[in-house]
This record gives sequence, structure tokens and C-alpha cells, in this order.
Amino acid sequence: MKAPIIIASCVALTLLFVSAGTADDPKADKKQPAFELSLEVQALRSCYDLKLTDEQLKQVAKLAKETAEKSHKRKSTKVSDEHHKALTELRDALLAADDDDKIGDLEDAVDQIADKPELDDSFDVTKAARKRAPEVFKSFSVSQLAAYYGSIADDVQEPAEQLTAALNAVRGLEDKEWTGKRDDIAEEVAWSVGGLDVAKADKVRDKVVVLLSKAHSLDPDEFKAKKAELEKEAKTIAGDVGADTLLRHYTERTVAEMLSNPRLDAAVNARLNLK
Repeated sequence: MKAPIIIASCVALTLLFVSAGTADDPKADKKQPAFELSLEVQALRSCYDLKLTDEQLKQVAKLAKETAEKSHKRKSTKVSDEHHKALTELRDALLAADDDDKIGDLEDAVDQIADKPELDDSFDVTKAARKRAPEVFKSFSVSQLAAYYGSIADDVQEPAEQLTAALNAVRGLEDKEWTGKRDDIAEEVAWSVGGLDVAKADKVRDKVVVLLSKAHSLDPDEFKAKKAELEKEAKTIAGDVGADTLLRHYTERTVAEMLSNPRLDAAVNARLNLK
């Protein structure tokens, strides 16, 4: 009759020790920082959009050791359990990379979370990434490029049209909203025209900033009088960039940004280990 009591006591002690071990383990309940999840989502989304093969994944993981932005201390912003769960599920879906609908639904779920804090998940495109991006581009097959070009068709803008439209768009904006809009447009046009050529892109960026600053500073009557002149200058800055060049520059930018991502190596290796 004592056997059940002894067994029950052993089970209880086992559970107690397991519980105590878990409580003492600092990693037991530690969640991955949200900014890391977000960076991995960005890296994996690029791999997914470009339809990288296993060999290409191995190539970019190897290059990442040289091209990724060096790690630095980031702000670990606290997010809700819902937000963290949504990011984790999206990251895991992109790791599997086998269900377009699921990935789309999970991206929508992340977008729809209310009051999301701003995560410290930005990074700069590195010089090494710009240098190595053409190697990755050359590895793409015709079918890969055709599929990717088709997917970005609505996102690639003619720089002359974008800059001309921006002359009106920046008027009336103030303070940070104005400078943010100006810099974003300058960056977009610089990539479209200059691509991976840093010197050319920098010149275009500087000219765009000057032009938009001029348009922003004019009063309504002055702007109306000088609009034709400003539009002519915008077209001169943008130049005549062919459709094939625009598509290539957009794709090379995607590759360069992917290679600069500080979590690319970890994300890609996790995906390869699932296979």
C-alpha cells in the first residue's frame, strides 16, 4: 500500500526540481528581442521575394560575414505579447517559405496590431554590400529575374515623374515631416538614377535636396511662376534612365540592403537548417 505514496513523492520531487531549474535558468523564459525578429523578417522577406536557391542562400550567408552592418547595442523596446507572437510567427513562416497565403496573412496581422512601438531595426547599406551585390545579381536565373521584375512592377517609379510630382508634394509640409519627405525622395531618386555607383548617387541626392528645398521655400505666386523651370530642372537631374536599368537598380538595391542586414547570416542559416 506504500508503493503509490513513494511513486507520487518521487514524481512531486522531480517536478519540483524541474521547476526550480527552470526558474534559475535565465534563458528559460527569455524572449528574443523584437528588433532581432524584425531584422530577421526583413532579411528573410528579401530572400523569399528573390526566390533564392539553397546555393544562393549559402552564398549570401557567406558574404554576410563581410557585408553586414557591424553589430552594435540596440534599444530593446518592449512590445506586447501579441506583437511578439505575430513577429515570431511571421519569421517562422518565412523560414519555411512554403505558403504564400500564410505569409501574407501574417504580414497583415503584424500591420494591424494597434499602437506598435517603433523598433530599433534600421541599418545602413554598407560599402561592402554595394561592392558584393553585383555578384549575387549575376547568379540570378532568367526565371528568377522575370518573376522578381513582375512582382516589383508597380513599385518601380520613373525618377523624372517622381521628382516632378514631389515638387508639389513637399509644399506646405513643416519641420520633421518636410525634411523626412525630402530626404526619402532624394534617396529614392538617387538609387533609381545612380544605383550602386555611390559617387553618382550622392551627386543626384544632393541635387534633389537643393531642388526640393527651393520648391518648398517659394510662396504660392513664386512657385506658380517658376513651376515650369523647376520641372525642367527635375527632368535634367533624373536624366533618361531606361526601364531595364531602373529594374536592375531596384533589384541591386534589394540585394545590397539584404547583404547589409546584421541578422542575415543567422536568419539564412536557420532557414537552411530546416531543410
